Amino acid sequence: MPKPAIRPTLSIVIPVFNEENYLSDCLESIKRQTIKPLEVIVVDNNSTDGSVKIAKEAGATIITEQDQGIIFARNRGFDQAKGDLIAKLDADTRLYSNWTEEVLHQFSDPATNGLSGPVSLGQIKLSALASWIFNTATFLVNGLLIGNNMLLGSNLVIRKDAWMRVKSSLHMRTDIWEDLDLALAMDRANLKIARSSKTLVEISQRRALDGALEVMQRLMGWPLTYWPYNKFSAIIAVFLSMFSWVTIMILRPITRRGFNKQPFQ
Repeated sequence: MPKPAIRPTLSIVIPVFNEENYLSDCLESIKRQTIKPLEVIVVDNNSTDGSVKIAKEAGATIITEQDQGIIFARNRGFDQAKGDLIAKLDADTRLYSNWTEEVLHQFSDPATNGLSGPVSLGQIKLSALASWIFNTATFLVNGLLIGNNMLLGSNLVIRKDAWMRVKSSLHMRTDIWEDLDLALAMDRANLKIARSSKTLVEISQRRALDGALEVMQRLMGWPLTYWPYNKFSAIIAVFLSMFSWVTIMILRPITRRGFNKQPFQ
């Protein structure tokens, strides 16, 4: 009689910099999972608010990273993680109760080394349309440019051994998209990234409040990330960034009216 497959363990890593308005909801959603993770690691990246207190009260493991930037905090958390699988969430990510269960199911395929899923922008007006545009741009467009699936920073999982293979090839810069950089490095290492609509999460879309210049600066991280890997893809990403900026500016008056600063009410 064959032995039952051993279920992999899952560590969840959440980089945090002054996230007291969002972190509690994220941690509560993890507590409600049908299958609990091995550990929840909150990486404090020089917070000056109540984020660390919230994490302690929720029973999370807290580690610190003094180098400012999400890429440094993420890497610290990934290196410390003990699980066979490492999930990375943003502090304003909220999981549906079967998220970890579905993640473990997706990794029953031994060829899968990374996983990402769509997001719901549930706090803004026309959220279904906004979510569709965001997910299409994120997964379809980048998937074509990468030649593999995209990893979305608010909803991604990677095998620990895959992380060990690619981490030295990542670009330690704060002006790029660290999740896209990870996906590109995994593709270069011929590591399969899967995508599943069943690992949907909700995010706050607080960036609906960002100014026009902040949005443009963030979007320019798109071509900057592609540049070391594929110059042609980087040039395409420049034009896509400009188109995305115009689209965001047009939709902004609508989405801002529906935005609630207090998450997940």
